[in-house]
Amino acid sequence: MASEEFKPTRDLFVITEKQSSNLATPVFSVGENEEAVAIFMTRRGAEKYIAAADWSDTDVAAELSPRAIVKWLLTARENGPTVVVINPNREEHEAGQPLQAIRIDELISLLGATAVDHIISQPASRSDVVFVSYTTYRCEECNRLDRKSSGGAVPTCHDQPMVTERKDLQATPEEVLD
Repeated sequence: MASEEFKPTRDLFVITEKQSSNLATPVFSVGENEEAVAIFMTRRGAEKYIAAADWSDTDVAAELSPRAIVKWLLTARENGPTVVVINPNREEHEAGQPLQAIRIDELISLLGATAVDHIISQPASRSDVVFVSYTTYRCEECNRLDRKSSGGAVPTCHDQPMVTERKDLQATPEEVLD
């Protein structure tokens, strides 16, 4: 019996910074000590989240191929997030309603070993995705933002520690986008 070639056909969307040469993706806190990344089934869903979060000036919906999404999820998992939130709704999230989510490992398992092996065995020019984790901090007094590599000291402003505004993972578009 000939093996069937895995050909996913549906592109998905993630949120990324507009003016960055890197794919900067927000990281969401879920539970006590877990982090998640978000995937949207439609561009409109991602755009609605961006608008509701008041990120329209800084963020945009980026389209990723199925192969890029799997590589992106595997690399994200290696860098902290263990959960993927699917089609999050900002208003529902802020109201405390549960988000539709799945552990990245479970999602990969559902895809099946054959599909994942096919995706990650593609030529190295597109498979070496490198993520760097960043944290954006905000001064509570003047609202100044400061972006630092995660794991460093929390910056100060007006002699007070800044508060975490958001966390991001970044990868160069050439390494992620097909």
